[in-house]
Amino acid sequence: IYHQETLFQQINKILDELSKKSSKKLYWLAPSDIYWGKQRKIHGKIQNLIDKQKNGYDFRLYLPLPSERNRHEKQEWLNHFKDISDKVLYGFCEGFLDGNTEILFLEDQFAVVCYHAKLSSYPVTLPIGFMTTQKSTVKHIVELVEAYLSPAQFNNESNKIKDFGLLHQP
Repeated sequence: IYHQETLFQQINKILDELSKKSSKKLYWLAPSDIYWGKQRKIHGKIQNLIDKQKNGYDFRLYLPLPSERNRHEKQEWLNHFKDISDKVLYGFCEGFLDGNTEILFLEDQFAVVCYHAKLSSYPVTLPIGFMTTQKSTVKHIVELVEAYLSPAQFNNESNKIKDFGLLHQP
């Protein structure tokens, strides 16, 4: 997602036109891909989203973790994004849509979905995706993410809360 300049131009236009009165969720869920976020380019994109929060949204970057207690991977993410405010870095249980899906959405406005396909003849994943501003599709994607992050409470292992909260606990 962060390599697409025209995509971020569209996103910035939408963010600039937001009503500051309404607070919306702007969530970015990273895939479980060892290559994701390794280039410095992403830091500028994230900082841009942080800087525009005054436009009326709550930005959270969700980073995959094997478990809530995995301190090593939490620390790796915190070190990788040390120049980014730790107030936007959240952890979530890896495995969302098999861990191959990256989603960036602003509720009621847009959603970007990127599948990181693994090809046997290619050493890195191949990102394939789309952006939509169609309200019903955006709503469906938001519901899918929210259902994953905080499913209904049952005594079932697969229904545990998968939103681990802020990576840096003060």
